[in-house]
Amino acid sequence: MVLTNAKRQARFRAKRNADAERKAAYLQKEKQRY
Repeated sequence: MVLTNAKRQARFRAKRNADAERKAAYLQKEKQRY
């Protein structure tokens, strides 16, 4: 089964958001970018 990049990203985001700790770490990283 081949996934488009959009679907791969959506799946990755869903997995990341399911884990509250990883989501928080991600949000911190995003904030530091700007």
